[in-house]
Amino acid sequence: MNLCFEYLYRDSENYKNWGEIVFSNKENISTEVISKKIIDNIEEGMYFSANDLNVKDLRPFELDPLVDHDRHEFHCCTLTSDKVTDPLGRDISTILQYITAGKKKL
Repeated sequence: MNLCFEYLYRDSENYKNWGEIVFSNKENISTEVISKKIIDNIEEGMYFSANDLNVKDLRPFELDPLVDHDRHEFHCCTLTSDKVTDPLGRDISTILQYITAGKKKL
């Protein structure tokens, strides 16, 4: 089964913009293992840069640079039979390797 990675952007006024991306999961890694690796390796267990992971940036066009930020929040991941939506066709294992290596850019 593939894996649906759910995340959101929350601006300074608590407006939330939700997104998801489906990655392949060729190694059939459990959602528990995936979630733990993500949470253990991102800022405060929830924040990441969409740009660093090369996923869609969910920020609205108009931001107040004095109070808004570029951090997205990891929400959860679930197994799905949906088709892969990642434009790069990546497997979740690639994302996990990147996150756990602490690289600057994928």
